[in-house]
Amino acid sequence: MVVCAEMFVAKLRAKELTFNVSEMSDGDIRVMVPFSGKQFNAIFSGDDDGRRVAMRTVFEKCPEDRMADLLIVCNSLNVQYRWLKFCVDNDNDIMVEDDAILSPESAGEECFELLVRTASILDDVKPVIMRALYS
Repeated sequence: MVVCAEMFVAKLRAKELTFNVSEMSDGDIRVMVPFSGKQFNAIFSGDDDGRRVAMRTVFEKCPEDRMADLLIVCNSLNVQYRWLKFCVDNDNDIMVEDDAILSPESAGEECFELLVRTASILDDVKPVIMRALYS
């Protein structure tokens, strides 16, 4: 396993959190973490250190008839929360994404911080997204 992924896994173990690690077909390492009611996926890629991480979370499914409203909400959230990207993917999933370049010396702490901050932001934006989905 790449160094940065190993450090994140060690941090999750220290926090006694549940997670699953798998190697993807392209050699990237995926760490899946259920946290704060959502499934977070951290995908580590790059050289042997795995210094690039892409954190992806499916927030909710978007009905076809609500797509226009959700795209407007995603755009507004992208302006407000510049470190996260909100989008609707090809499967009509509302996705929350974050990409980062890690320092191998502190990757575990950095990834855990990204996880906690993203979960906090998702709690903050949930009413806005749910209103757009179901109002």
